[in-house]
Amino acid sequence: MRQRANAPPQDLNKDIDPKAIEESSVHNSRIRGLLNQMEDKVFNGKVKLFQVFRQFDKDKDGYISYDDFHQCLNSIKVHADPKEVSSMMKLIDSGNQGYLTFTQFQQVFSPSMSDKLVNISQSDIYNPNLHPTKEVNEYNRSK
Repeated sequence: MRQRANAPPQDLNKDIDPKAIEESSVHNSRIRGLLNQMEDKVFNGKVKLFQVFRQFDKDKDGYISYDDFHQCLNSIKVHADPKEVSSMMKLIDSGNQGYLTFTQFQQVFSPSMSDKLVNISQSDIYNPNLHPTKEVNEYNRSK
């Protein structure tokens, strides 16, 4: 029987620090959209949760570090910058340990996790065009 490795050290998470992320950076339509993309790519068809966990555990040590999470997002073509990864992990890693065990993972990960984790107003969900996009803001700044 294989013995589980020690939990990954905090410095493994490099420049990803969920404690530095403000709540307003976590609960927004961009983070919800990234989680939705991840759900669509990970939970396609009949999938066992342990298989999903193993897909995210890139170094196969029994823990999902933030770096493992970021690598998996890149491999499934969900493009998120380190701040967005921190925001998503802040939602998922409620204890701010810097990693996820399978027990924590199975409590959070599901095909509808974005609805459960990200608290944004209904108007942001159903009327996203009421808010200027990043491109509009950049265009206005360049004038």
